[in-house]
Amino acid sequence: MSVEVYERLKKIFEECIENEKIESKEIYAAIETINREALIMKAWCLENASKGFEKLCNDYEASKSSITRILIQLALSKAVIGQANIGEDEAGLILKNVLKVIEGFWSLTQKSLLLIDRGTLCRVLKPFQARYTIASPGYVTYLPLSIALHLSAIGFVEIIEVF
Repeated sequence: MSVEVYERLKKIFEECIENEKIESKEIYAAIETINREALIMKAWCLENASKGFEKLCNDYEASKSSITRILIQLALSKAVIGQANIGEDEAGLILKNVLKVIEGFWSLTQKSLLLIDRGTLCRVLKPFQARYTIASPGYVTYLPLSIALHLSAIGFVEIIEVF
């Protein structure tokens, strides 16, 4: 990565640690920059593969993956505790969906009937196919927790609250 990219990442990490709020667009811009740099480095690595630069290229790939993972985890942790300004960019939309799943899980554990085999009752809001049947709006169905949470986050079902 270029010195500019490292300086930008350093600034983002410092702001995240020092400030309460983080902007999702800053995180997304940093990840975009890292991906652009990674494409350039990948092309360079492919051209120089026979010249003994494999270790350098592998180390670069490992550090890129680690930095990207940390940025995503940082953004998510700030969002979970309400310290992120979530925009309408790609990163913001993904964070909103993850937060819906987290909120759904909290709601599920507090207000819903959890059955012994790790499932719950849901009301179908939008039609979808499950195995060999089609769930139609208005139906009440039993779904495993993970499927119920995901379908709830994207608006296909509503987890039935009993408490």
